[in-house]
Amino acid sequence: MGRVSTSSASGSVRPTKGWKAEHKAARTLGIIMGVFLLCWLPFFLWYVITSLCGPACPCPDVVVAVLFWIGYFNSTLNPLIYAYFNRDFREAFRNTLECVLPCLEKRNPYNAYYV
Repeated sequence: MGRVSTSSASGSVRPTKGWKAEHKAARTLGIIMGVFLLCWLPFFLWYVITSLCGPACPCPDVVVAVLFWIGYFNSTLNPLIYAYFNRDFREAFRNTLECVLPCLEKRNPYNAYYV
C-alpha cells in the first residue's frame, strides 16, 4: 500500500506519488479484467449451457464463430487500453505504428520536397 503524508499545519492527508501510481495501475488492471470478462463471458456461458443441455440445444455455427471472435477481439482491445492509460506505452505504440505505417510519421514542413 502507498504512503500517505500529512501536513502538520493543516492536518490534511494527501496521497504520495507512489500511491497515485498504484491507484492508476489498479484502475488500468480493473479495466483490462472487466473488458476480458465482457469479451469472453458470452462464449463461456454458451459453453456451459451447451455442456448441460447437450444435443437438445443446438446452436448455429455462426453464433459459435461470433462468440469466438468477440473473445478474440479482447486481444485487440488490450493494447488500445494500455495505450490510453499509460503514457510510456502510448509512445512506444505510436513509434511501432510509425514503423508499420509511414504515413503516420510526424512530418516536418521544412523538409518537404517541392517540384
